[in-house]
Amino acid sequence: MAKYHGDKVDTLFKAWTETWTRNDYRNWNIEDFLPAITCPLLFIQGDADEYGTLEQVEKTIRQVSGKAEKFIVPGVGHTPHKENKTLITEIAGKFIRNLN
Repeated sequence: MAKYHGDKVDTLFKAWTETWTRNDYRNWNIEDFLPAITCPLLFIQGDADEYGTLEQVEKTIRQVSGKAEKFIVPGVGHTPHKENKTLITEIAGKFIRNLN
């Protein structure tokens, strides 16, 4: 975390953990909002993402109302756009060019 957040690591980590462990967040879920998403969606995730699951990708793709595609990046973690910038730029460009 220090690589991206510098001397704010302790403050950010505390805020993050205290938010997600609160009782009112225990059952928090955005899935009810997904059908309202009608814009094109390209869901990019690394297959080694430490914080997201491939199940989340599938559920999101199935539930949005607009055009939705996924791209799972092999051998990449939570920040595909930083871990493989060239590939992500190519995939995003192709997705955008194919929008009708």
